[in-house]
Amino acid sequence: GGGASHAPVAAAPPPAGPLEYVELDNSFTSNLADSGRYLQVKLSLSTFGGTEAVAAIEKHRPAIISAVLAALGEAREPDVASAAAKDALRERLKEVINRVLKGKGEPGTVEEVFLTSLVVQ
Repeated sequence: GGGASHAPVAAAPPPAGPLEYVELDNSFTSNLADSGRYLQVKLSLSTFGGTEAVAAIEKHRPAIISAVLAALGEAREPDVASAAAKDALRERLKEVINRVLKGKGEPGTVEEVFLTSLVVQ
């Protein structure tokens, strides 16, 4: 029997609108999980979702901030030690933010997360 599980995977739709950036204006500070040091980052997000996506990010900012802090709380020194590690951290934060948006009934429309500031002390 054929079922939905055998359906081909659809390609991602093309971007709907112009690329827009949303700066999360607070600094995120978290202890690194494996040391006495701490991490402080500032983030900007990009989206092709237009004004609806920007409005969704603004509307759910407290939930996004909470989820980002939870994710950063799991970060360890190796997660910020190299450019490749920082790229992996950015991807993890993108997944976390899109999960929050989808969980709130919004389309997961964050295309990319940018570290606009990063301090380990």
